[in-house]
Amino acid sequence: MPLLAKLTCAWMLGIIISDFYYQKIAICLGVLISLFFCVKKKYIPLLYVVICIAGIGRMYYAQTSIPYQPFPNAQWYTISDVRTNWQAQKITAFAHDGQGLITTLPLNPPHYPGESIFLTGQPQRLTSNHAAYQAQMDRRHVYVMMNNPHINAVVPSQSWRITLEQWRYQSQHKLQQLFVEPVSSIVVGMLIGLNGDVSDATAQTFRQTGTSHILVISGWNISIVAVVCMQITARLQQRPWLRAGVVISAIIMYVLATGASAAVVRAGVMGVAVVIGKALNRPRNAWNMLSLAAWVMSIYDPSVLWDLGFQLSSLATLGLIAFSSTIDTWLEHTPFAHPTLAWGREGLAATLAAQMTTWPIMLCRLGTPSPWSILANIIITPVVPFAMATGTLTLVCAWILPFFAPLTTWLAFPAFQWIIVGSQVLATWPAPTRIIIDNPWIEWLGHASWVGCIVFFHWQKQHVMARAPEHKDDNLIK
Repeated sequence: MPLLAKLTCAWMLGIIISDFYYQKIAICLGVLISLFFCVKKKYIPLLYVVICIAGIGRMYYAQTSIPYQPFPNAQWYTISDVRTNWQAQKITAFAHDGQGLITTLPLNPPHYPGESIFLTGQPQRLTSNHAAYQAQMDRRHVYVMMNNPHINAVVPSQSWRITLEQWRYQSQHKLQQLFVEPVSSIVVGMLIGLNGDVSDATAQTFRQTGTSHILVISGWNISIVAVVCMQITARLQQRPWLRAGVVISAIIMYVLATGASAAVVRAGVMGVAVVIGKALNRPRNAWNMLSLAAWVMSIYDPSVLWDLGFQLSSLATLGLIAFSSTIDTWLEHTPFAHPTLAWGREGLAATLAAQMTTWPIMLCRLGTPSPWSILANIIITPVVPFAMATGTLTLVCAWILPFFAPLTTWLAFPAFQWIIVGSQVLATWPAPTRIIIDNPWIEWLGHASWVGCIVFFHWQKQHVMARAPEHKDDNLIK
């Protein structure tokens, strides 16, 4: 594992040590890592650096933590997130001291992130029966729920962010006019990250088939945007920095236009790092890219480590880096080795690799996936790039060439319909009841299992490399 990845792990370990809930576990892990490094004296300098980085992370998290204090009945809040469905707006907002609350407001008038609102009401301490959700809200410093509040004033404190959100909602209305339900809600969710209009039945269908990740913006979307921009700017190969600037600008605009959630920002940072590395003609290591994204985001906001979207996105990416090549090698000894099934082998390897690292979270927070989830991903995910490309073309035409948009809608409709119908068909197949084990210890043991697999595969690789010269000498003697 590269040095940057090791230092990033130390940084995040220091933040976790500062957390009350997992302090004992993190200290035990730190002691074990220290003993491992002390086996060889050459690792002692690295151990000192790791301890220093972990200590800095611990102090930084302690400084940014905001303890709960009783809320006044009336004060100003700045909206950070708005989730709209068919009935109301669920708003997360923060006061000037950093403490947050959740409240529900009517659909009209619409509110946007970046607005400052003066709320009056009776705040109540936010409590949940799910320990993981309660811990996540506490670490984000969202301590309070306010029912039936009264808005006394609204001030646009972040005009640029409000403008972006208004563009997203206007884009949503344009797409809803071009596509019928349930296709329109799927298009909106995949392109601009607004999935509040997805019906409960449709959302349940995607959950049952393990394809809910298709409905949200993720690193895959960023990859598609980057690849398309690289293809468009192919003529600028002689001017690499101009080409890199165009691609980076497109990535940043896409991240902002889709709401800049934690998973999207993580993917955006990795994408920008890859483009810069390509422009510098430097070797690009996937471990370093992921580590850089996690470090940058946790420096900006340490509580992002407990954001569910960030965790799933980062762990899925880590699984692809650590296990996809090994699983693909295993699949070469199966019927998937046939050239006609190469597309299926690649998708199956990616799906299994991502599930290797995310299954503890799925089991303990979201529920066990359907046994047909692997088949669903193999059938559906190859169509997603084409669906995104044609959907984006439709959205661009809706803004620039409205008279041409209905024609591009016919191009996009079959791909989105394939995604929906495929999920609906597989959701009707028999499957066991979804199980959720709300136990942090089980989740920790699950994470320890895939970390152990990474260590084992790394040891096995080092062992094979160490024996390779011996076999080479034997062949020379023969």
